[in-house]
Amino acid sequence: MLLVLLDNLTLEPREMWEAPYSAVEDRLAVPGSKSRERGALGVSEFKKLADRIWPASDTGL
Repeated sequence: MLLVLLDNLTLEPREMWEAPYSAVEDRLAVPGSKSRERGALGVSEFKKLADRIWPASDTGL
């Protein structure tokens, strides 16, 4: 799965994160959140499962 974060003003891409579908699916199956019951995952939770693929992690951004 892919998450693309955009700049609020310009809508230019700022970051891209990629997580395995199975990891996201497993996290959504954990009870305790109404949003997860709806099949939604917060940005911070997604980032915990994912790797930043753009810009490259070693750029210091």
